[in-house]
Amino acid sequence: MWEFGDGQTSNEINPTHNYLETGIYDVTLHVITGFQCYDSKTITAAVTVEQKGFMYIVFPDLITVERNSHRLEV
Repeated sequence: MWEFGDGQTSNEINPTHNYLETGIYDVTLHVITGFQCYDSKTITAAVTVEQKGFMYIVFPDLITVERNSHRLEV
């Protein structure tokens, strides 16, 4: 599940999101694998909305999942 920092969430794999207010937002990704491994990663100040219609996003390598293993890196 994605948390966009403005109270909105999404369970989509590749979500889109519209911020309605200017501001700086933390974004969190929560992950649960088929093996019931859980982890989350928060990127502080991941999205900055400076004015309507203009924003920039900062996302370093956020997640690595190895198939057929119990390993999950967020």
